[in-house]
Formats: sequence, structure tokens, C-alpha cells
Amino acid sequence: MSGAPFSHLANDPFRSTRIAHRGRADADERRAGQDVLNRVRAGRHTAYAEDGQFDKAVKVQKQALQSPDDFPKKELEKAKQRLKLYMEGKPYRKE
Repeated sequence: MSGAPFSHLANDPFRSTRIAHRGRADADERRAGQDVLNRVRAGRHTAYAEDGQFDKAVKVQKQALQSPDDFPKKELEKAKQRLKLYMEGKPYRKE
């Protein structure tokens, strides 16, 4: 093969499709990682509140809410409700 390395990719008709798929896959991985992080944070603030450490629960919940785009809309409202409960000195419990 002659020419610059990877020069054969310049004429690849599916290159843009592959790049788009790779970008979507990367975004999906970041979203999945953020979901895991949100679940970890949820576990922390719930545990603090159950233990009566509402100041820590409020702090962790406020940190999570600093990135509202990381929450699905429905979950964002629930997160705000939990913060309100913690500020009132009440733990969150599923009904």
C-alpha cells in the first residue's frame, strides 16, 4: 500500500456513519456511567437520612442536583422532593 497511513479511509463511504455510531456509543457509555453515579449518590443520601444525619443527606443531595441534566425529568422532581424531606429532618421512604 502506498501513500500516507490510513489514506484508504479518506475514500471510505461509510466513514461518517461509523464516526456517528462511535459518538453515540460514547455518549451512551457516559450516560450509563452517570446513571451509576446517580444511584451511588442516591444510596448515600438515603443512608445518611436513615441514620439521622440530615445535614450530610442535604449536602449530598444538593451536590447531585447541581447537574439537573443528569436526571430524567421525572427523577429530578423526586430528587427535589427528597431534598425537601431531608431539610425538614425526615428520611425518604418509598410508599
